[in-house]
Amino acid sequence: MTEITVEMIVAAMHAGNLAEAEHLCRDNLNVEPDNSDVLCLLALCFREQGRHEEAVAIFAQLTRLNPDSSLHWNNYINALTAAGDLESAECACRDALRASPDDPNLLDKLGVVLLRRSDPRGARDVLLRAFGKAPESPEIRIHAARACVECRDYRSDDLTQPWRDWLPLEAELQYELADLK
Repeated sequence: MTEITVEMIVAAMHAGNLAEAEHLCRDNLNVEPDNSDVLCLLALCFREQGRHEEAVAIFAQLTRLNPDSSLHWNNYINALTAAGDLESAECACRDALRASPDDPNLLDKLGVVLLRRSDPRGARDVLLRAFGKAPESPEIRIHAARACVECRDYRSDDLTQPWRDWLPLEAELQYELADLK
C-alpha cells in the first residue's frame, strides 16, 4: 500500500479534485488521527466544497490541539464567519487574542466581525488598534476606514490617503476601497 503524503493531498486539491483530496485525507487520518497538517487540509477541502459546519468542527479541533497557532485560529474564525456564526467568530477572535494580544491580523478579524455584528464603534476601536500595529497593511487600513465611515469619524480619509500605492489589490479589497472613495 502506498503511503499517502501531504504533497499528494495538496496536488489533488490544486487539480481541483476535492473529493479525491478528501478521500486521501481520510485514509491518512485512519493511520495518524491527530496529524494537524492533514486535518487542516481536510478542513480546507470542506471549506472549498461549502461544507462550512464540517470545516468549523475540524478547525475547532485544531485550535485545541495547537492553541498557539495563529494559522489555525485564523482558519477557525474564517470558517465560523463563512458559516454565518458571527457570535462564535467574535468569541474565537477574543480567545485567540488572549494568546496573541498584539496580533494585527487577529485584531483585524475581530474588527471585521464586529462591523458585521453592527457594532461600528467597537469595530473602529479594534481596527484602529490593528492599524497602530500594522500601519503598512492596506487591508487593515481599508477595514479601519470602513469602521470610521460608519461612525462618522473624520479619520477615514487619512487611512485611505495612500491608496494609489496599494494597487493592484485583491478584488474584494478593491471593491471595498472603491466604495469608500
